[in-house]
Amino acid sequence: MEYGYFTLKGKQVDNLPCEQCNNDTFNVKGIIKYVFVFLEYLPVFPVTKSVILSCTNCNEIIDRTAIESSLYKSIKKNVFKFYFVLPMYVGLLFFLSLLGYWQYLKHEENTLTKAYIHSPQKNDFYFINYEKINDNIRPTQKYRLGKVVSVNDGLISMIYGGFTYTRSSSLIRDVQGGMTYDARYFNHKEHSFTLDELQNLYADNAILAIKRPKNNRLYGNVVIDSISINRKYSSIAEMHNDRGLAFMRYSHIASNLENAYKHFSLSSEGGLSKGQVNLSKLYIGASDINKALYWLDKAAIQGNYEAIRLYIEHCNVADGCDKKLFISKLEMTGFDLSLN
Repeated sequence: MEYGYFTLKGKQVDNLPCEQCNNDTFNVKGIIKYVFVFLEYLPVFPVTKSVILSCTNCNEIIDRTAIESSLYKSIKKNVFKFYFVLPMYVGLLFFLSLLGYWQYLKHEENTLTKAYIHSPQKNDFYFINYEKINDNIRPTQKYRLGKVVSVNDGLISMIYGGFTYTRSSSLIRDVQGGMTYDARYFNHKEHSFTLDELQNLYADNAILAIKRPKNNRLYGNVVIDSISINRKYSSIAEMHNDRGLAFMRYSHIASNLENAYKHFSLSSEGGLSKGQVNLSKLYIGASDINKALYWLDKAAIQGNYEAIRLYIEHCNVADGCDKKLFISKLEMTGFDLSLN
């Protein structure tokens, strides 16, 4: 906590004698000492208000004790008008607003958590105080994420994240940092609970909060899609293809479409024919046929029949595309195709 000073210029007073020059006119200056945190121009609240009177002739400052109490109070009242002092509380009002907003968010979070625990859905994220579930853990293993993978006949199956933390805020950072997007983040073992068991865990503060992704996002970040749950990838290209498919589930969101392009491109550059076909479909949708044919050609050489079909369908509308040459190249690589 630090202190700042704000100066106010008051009206002159002419009923005080100067001991140095006998002048009876004094300049009035008000000083407000205030508390600030981090930003000096954002005062939190005033601490003291004082007045300095200086002779207009010799600049001698009159001693506070030499002024009658009633006169001093009158001068202060005239200097420190309500509308001058009120801004000194701006920081306090700001912090109170932040506190009120934080309380509102916590209330909303608790309300949604109570609603979600009574009607669980697949892909719900559970923020768990794991020591309430498992007594045999270290202090550093207190918090972890859970994710619902199925809800059948009142039985809720959940998988746990492979990471545990001392602080619950680390769970939010995992989501914000995109870690939960990786299929390897969650363990493969499923843990089943009845609805009553989940509600008892919530009552025991084992479940701190439940988050339900909206448009496949939490905290502004895309989370793991059902496509990539519990999968072990044989290549990075395959993983990027699945991530692209996850984004395409909500392709009406502009940023999702951009991310789909990015992941399908990485998959294509990694040599995966499925990724190359998916990227070409995006280019076809964008009427960029030449780029689509480029990737379809690479996928077709690998024996991807969907790529071959799409290439032939769109070859006629592309400048310089030679269907016969394409078929001939496929036959030279060993494909026995009967294409019209």
